[in-house]
Amino acid sequence: MHGTARLRAVAVQQQGKKREISIRGRKFEAVRLVLPVETINPVLLIDHFWMDKPTFPPHKHAGIAALSIMFEDSECGFSNRDSFKLGDRIIAPGELQWTISNKGIVHEEIPDPAKPGKTAHGAQILMNIPEASKLDKPQVIHLNQEDIPVLTPSEGARVRVLSGSQFGLSPETKKRMKPPIDITLLDCILKPSAVLDLEIPEGRVAWAMVIKGSGSTTTMRCTEEGGLKEDQQNKQQEQQQQQQQQSLSLKESMNVVWERKGTKITISAAKESGLHLLIGHSTPLEDKGLWGGDNFGFSGVYLKV
Repeated sequence: MHGTARLRAVAVQQQGKKREISIRGRKFEAVRLVLPVETINPVLLIDHFWMDKPTFPPHKHAGIAALSIMFEDSECGFSNRDSFKLGDRIIAPGELQWTISNKGIVHEEIPDPAKPGKTAHGAQILMNIPEASKLDKPQVIHLNQEDIPVLTPSEGARVRVLSGSQFGLSPETKKRMKPPIDITLLDCILKPSAVLDLEIPEGRVAWAMVIKGSGSTTTMRCTEEGGLKEDQQNKQQEQQQQQQQQSLSLKESMNVVWERKGTKITISAAKESGLHLLIGHSTPLEDKGLWGGDNFGFSGVYLKV
């Protein structure tokens, strides 16, 4: 760096818009987080959804992973079936299921048929997968509620570690199978006025989606002055680092993306409402691929089922 300042952990807000899809009188509502691949890589999109009847017919995926998360307050589970019968089961409230399509799979997910009139509430995340996995056989990983570590890192804050590792806990310690994606996912519920501190490791991108409630987030960022002689640069840059705070308000359907790498985040719930967030951080993949709806190509090859 010469003559320029480098900023880390710059947070930006995006107000999600609820989209409603009606198919043959059936309703599907979702708030979608979708940004350029490099911003939330390897995540492609996230839908925070409500579904009360079967909406989408069986559809294909290739070259991606689809993670279905059922929130604990869901009125019913999700019935999943696929062309290989790898994940034919009910994803109950509080559970999750990875459908790692690799070279291709057809699947369908609908609200539990045994509970008509109930609404499934959850999130679905579509992710790119490493190039080396894209021609492998499909894989399904299911986590029951008891497989997911739960902790209280501070008073009034409850965190479920859905994937990866945080606070020294990981669901992969209970399940030997693990997805081929280095991503940490946290389902965080804060009681009114509760505070949660998180540290995002250097080299990872991070985002948050507000599921319910309101609050605020404060981000610690560093500025580093450039233009120093090489033999003095490391020592003097350490001395010149200045921590600065950036605060953002949070409300339902709002998304926050930390565009740069390495940061400390404090999340505070409003005293009136509490706060429910889905937070993720990951190591970006070098292969950004070619996004084409339900398929994801790589190295000039477009995958189809």
